[in-house]
Amino acid sequence: MSESVSENVVGAIEVAMMEQADNRIPVLVVISPIVSGVVSWAIRVREAFANDDKYQVVLVSSRGVGDGAIAFDHAVNSPSEFKELLRKYGSGIVVPNYAWHFFTPICSEIADGSSWRILGYCRADSEDEYYQPLLQRASVISHFVCVSEQCRTKLAEYLPDRAGSLTTLPTGVVVPTHIDKGKSHKLNIVYAGRLRQHQKRVLDIAIIAHRLEERGVDFLLTIVGDGDEEAILKQCMDSLEGTKVVFMGRVHPSEMKHVWSSADVGLLCSEFEGTSNSLLESMAYGCIPVVTHTDSGVDGIVCHGNNGFLFEVGDIANAVDILQDLADDAEKRIHYNEAALKSAQPYSIERHVKTLKGVFDVVTQCPICRDGASSYARQSENASSPAAPETRSLWQRARGKIGRAIRA
Repeated sequence: MSESVSENVVGAIEVAMMEQADNRIPVLVVISPIVSGVVSWAIRVREAFANDDKYQVVLVSSRGVGDGAIAFDHAVNSPSEFKELLRKYGSGIVVPNYAWHFFTPICSEIADGSSWRILGYCRADSEDEYYQPLLQRASVISHFVCVSEQCRTKLAEYLPDRAGSLTTLPTGVVVPTHIDKGKSHKLNIVYAGRLRQHQKRVLDIAIIAHRLEERGVDFLLTIVGDGDEEAILKQCMDSLEGTKVVFMGRVHPSEMKHVWSSADVGLLCSEFEGTSNSLLESMAYGCIPVVTHTDSGVDGIVCHGNNGFLFEVGDIANAVDILQDLADDAEKRIHYNEAALKSAQPYSIERHVKTLKGVFDVVTQCPICRDGASSYARQSENASSPAAPETRSLWQRARGKIGRAIRA
């Protein structure tokens, strides 16, 4: 019997023994202790698998406990601590997400004989943040999940021999059976996400708010989240805060339903996305999406003029026109509220989990990437997650940008 066949047999026996012993197969999902779309997804998945008879979804923080708002199953502070956790569970599936530096301890354990399999996630249409890191680690990844068809297509171009190992699966959200927005003269707009200029272009939101104020639009903009540019964003909108703009800071994912229930519009100005959790979550509560037409994660979900509205990245004037039109017509908002909810139904967490469990089944049958893991471990790679572009002097640039835009 060849070594590779022997490895596969051993792995299959281990899985079978776990099932016979009525022990669920652990799926370690690594996330950061922040409130984000990935964290919201992970919490929903853990809840959905709570009573599953085969898989135990375990949430692991890669950076300690954070502020304690999120209840992790485990919190580690280093790759070495994560290695100890892997030894505790023995074998199963690991979803590292964007914790690229955790591939080293995982591969070290696989090289030492454990039967871990890695499920790689492509969560954004980004060369530096996902395509290249996944390409560099492809030899140790058993299967890939891409959150949009665009992400799958691009990743397949890099990995043509692994095309059969790519599954497209957008995020899953809770979809209420009924919503009642009621009627309000004020247009309630919500942005929920990380407050960073890289990718999210949050400074565009400040310009939009000032433009709406200049036009006399009756609106309230609620900003949920935190991040590197929170202080800058607040200073850009200090004249509007409290009357037209409210900063809520971090909101636990379980509480977001209250935010979305009272909102009319979900606003996104992103330069790129995978499939936005905020987009689908807001639509599930009947919020009208007014979002940028990114290459990934929009087509097939938002149909301009049908269930929401699209504008090109950086086209602030068009975004303001769309929002003003919605503010002027409450009856139109009701129509789009209902259309958004209907469009979100195919992305329910129930459907998502059914497909995801099938992916887990596929992963457990994949050969263990022993050779690739051994090679990777020998490199002793200690790479960290890709850094965002340099933000030095961002406040100075932001002040100039906002000032010029408001005066234009």
